[in-house]
Amino acid sequence: MPGTNITTHVPLPLGELTELEGGRVRVVMPLNARTRGLVQSIVERLDGVAAEWFWVPSHVDEMGTQLILDYALEKEHHMSFAAALPRFAAKPSVHLPELVELARYLEAAIRILERVEVSALISPMSLRYCPDRDEGAWRLMVVPLVDVGVGEWARAAQEAWMWTPAKALLGKSTSASSSGAYAIGVMLASALLGDVFPPHVARSHRFKRALRGWLTGTAGINRGVIDALPSSFNDEAAALSALAVSLLEPSPPSDWAQQLVQIHEQLGPYRTAVRWEYEGKIDVARGVLERFAATAPKQHVPWDVLSRLRGRDQDYGGALQAAIDAVGADEEGVRELAAVTRRLAHSRPPEECKPMIEKAVAAVDALGAKLGDLGRLHFAHIEARYLGKTESAMHRVHPTCKEPWNNVLRGVILARCHAARSEWAHAARICKETRASVEAMEFSGGQLGKYVVAYVDYLDGVAHYGATSQYNDPGYLADAFSRITSSLDATAQVCDASDPLIEANVHWLYWIGDLANRLDVPEAKAIRTGISAYLSASGMATRISEQQRRETPPLVWYDASRLLALSGAP
Repeated sequence: MPGTNITTHVPLPLGELTELEGGRVRVVMPLNARTRGLVQSIVERLDGVAAEWFWVPSHVDEMGTQLILDYALEKEHHMSFAAALPRFAAKPSVHLPELVELARYLEAAIRILERVEVSALISPMSLRYCPDRDEGAWRLMVVPLVDVGVGEWARAAQEAWMWTPAKALLGKSTSASSSGAYAIGVMLASALLGDVFPPHVARSHRFKRALRGWLTGTAGINRGVIDALPSSFNDEAAALSALAVSLLEPSPPSDWAQQLVQIHEQLGPYRTAVRWEYEGKIDVARGVLERFAATAPKQHVPWDVLSRLRGRDQDYGGALQAAIDAVGADEEGVRELAAVTRRLAHSRPPEECKPMIEKAVAAVDALGAKLGDLGRLHFAHIEARYLGKTESAMHRVHPTCKEPWNNVLRGVILARCHAARSEWAHAARICKETRASVEAMEFSGGQLGKYVVAYVDYLDGVAHYGATSQYNDPGYLADAFSRITSSLDATAQVCDASDPLIEANVHWLYWIGDLANRLDVPEAKAIRTGISAYLSASGMATRISEQQRRETPPLVWYDASRLLALSGAP
């Protein structure tokens, strides 16, 4: 028509199909009482289920002897199965679960059309593939099919008759079950083999072969299925290849639809991807789940697995985005996002990962009051440690937590933030409160409780050192020494020899002695001698070098892998 830009033109057994710019498709067919009535029945009978299962004409017009059907598909990025076939053939391992899903869709769609008594074209051109549609990638354009004989089929393009069994091409009656079986069988064979006719057969002769049911030998289907599935899926491969071959027979198995349901369950994207990952094919495993994530409702996607696969594929931003997509009102999604964020922070340079960490924090902020206590603790830690935003972190954990142990962790985070801000009085007070809370617990909180006390004793010692230096008051030095040595005594039971907490305590002890000397404390010599004697008796005198002793002691972080444990997160 004037002003319309045509991109594809395909002869149909009844009229022609034209793909237009902007994602629109137009079918023009002869106008008569039969075609007009069938179009009317399509619109009426499929009303209600059309949005879920089909694409029906959005506009119908009559022009002279022509009936014009316009399909305004809701996604501009879509294509026919015929156009998408090269991508399936190029990566069958990635697309096979998607193709099995298509087989289930076709079976259900054909069954619905039979139930509502609508005759429609089932073909590679009328089946549309929308790779980014999150309500399913497949939709069948309902193109009317009425009064079609072998002559009409012969004039049509191969893409129009390819999935139609020989009996129907000859104008004979066929059941919806057998027609559906054949369409699915040819679809699977095409995707696995690329073509179901020998390559030397001209297009003009292919229709004659189709009338006789002469397709390429089906032996290649078995090899194609085996190559497209994990090596450990022997039984699944055998079942799928046997079904695909049987669907091309003149009389397919009576229970083929039930077999398809079982195979669909066995070859689900999650199960298949995890097995590919187990076999070391990370790119294939990721590809399978990427396709599933693009076409399934968000709540059905295993975002944690996809995030892991993206990370193993060194797509750190993608891994984080998958974890963000998984965040909901439950703690599990927030914990996974925290784990991914921490792994990212420890594996990438700060200038690279900082914007991504900020993106993760913004995602949990969007939850508002839905963010639970554990989520608040995890992201307060992330904000303080990796972004240096101690004030934001303290604000996040300002409300007390419901569980006693979570309140202990809250205290540790607050004390560490106050110490980073040189707010020594606040740090010491919270250390005292946290220590008392742990000691009041049953068995004093066990091994984790002992570690917490060791860590807050260390912070408390640093706080008293800071107060001594800030106020120039040596009265705090005794408490600084007492807390640091208490922490060191405890680390022997709860820390590995390489734990940074041990080295930090030793470093601060030396600096306590140096500060006593700088303040000209009368007992300065005795204090330094006592520190040296304590460290020698503990076997820690050589823990740090003379050069390290001259440097400012670090304010080390608690071991988050113990206190805020997350899968694989440091």
